[in-house]
Amino acid sequence: DSSAPGRPAWSAPLELAGERGAASAVFPSGAVVVAARERLLCLDRAGNELWSRTLGEGTPRRLALASGIVVGLARDGSARAFDARLGLPLWTLALEEPEAWTGPLLGEAHALFVAQAGAEAPRVLVLDLHTGRARADFRLPPGEWKAPLEASAWVSGGRLIVPAFANRAPA
Repeated sequence: DSSAPGRPAWSAPLELAGERGAASAVFPSGAVVVAARERLLCLDRAGNELWSRTLGEGTPRRLALASGIVVGLARDGSARAFDARLGLPLWTLALEEPEAWTGPLLGEAHALFVAQAGAEAPRVLVLDLHTGRARADFRLPPGEWKAPLEASAWVSGGRLIVPAFANRAPA
């Protein structure tokens, strides 16, 4: 019985695109968007395919979902957004220095990407979630930014919150 506790409700054979597993985003309804090899697909809560888009080199290595929009940071250095319900492409933006960028962080109609390269303070690029237009591009104050910011930062009240742990890991 697949509904027994601890047992998967469904499984799907996928050729995953991620180096360390699949990039995915989960809907409140239980559907999931997964970056499979050279395509993006959406599966419902029973594992049935709702939509699929061929992407080639633009396959996301990270995905996030907000306001009905799936945003991904692709292997080719582009930020891409899709309508979550139908999988329709909304916008694409090529980022300079593709290896330096992480994200996306989504919040309050914005998609944020962070570039951490070398000794420079991290650069934050804020895009309009619906159009992909740049709304802000700035550097964080100088400091020792050791943790990947996409794992520790968040957006709240229209502000980017970035904890600094003064050379210590959080408790």
